[in-house]
Amino acid sequence: MKRVLIGLAAVTVAAVAFFVLSTAKHVPTVRAASCSASTLDATYGGYGWGSISGTANNSVGLYTFNGSGGYTFSTWGSDGGTVTSGSSSGDYVVNSTCEGDLYDPTTGTVYARFVIVSSGAEVDTVSQQSGDNISGVFKELF
Repeated sequence: MKRVLIGLAAVTVAAVAFFVLSTAKHVPTVRAASCSASTLDATYGGYGWGSISGTANNSVGLYTFNGSGGYTFSTWGSDGGTVTSGSSSGDYVVNSTCEGDLYDPTTGTVYARFVIVSSGAEVDTVSQQSGDNISGVFKELF
């Protein structure tokens, strides 16, 4: 009888421990981000979606960041049902918290903000142009 009680006690303790550990809230590890222009030194495939001045806009493209503050884009898309393509190059800036800006090569103003995700494997972006409602995601090709 004593062996049965000890066995039941051990099973009960194990079950309670399992329940407590499996229902406890996971607390994520917070790591300090540390980025610079060199964090983006690759070619990305990406897509953007949204609207420009109320007209639907979707695109895909190749986005190359050179690791020292320069970018080039080649995109293909649909702007309100009209097929489009284009390319651009300009400058980008990355701060230590992995946020950054893309600069319009013509005006020198910020036209998009971005955040670097997964140590540079992904870049999420949003337009900063008045009348635009465009977001995008770039993923490193290889």
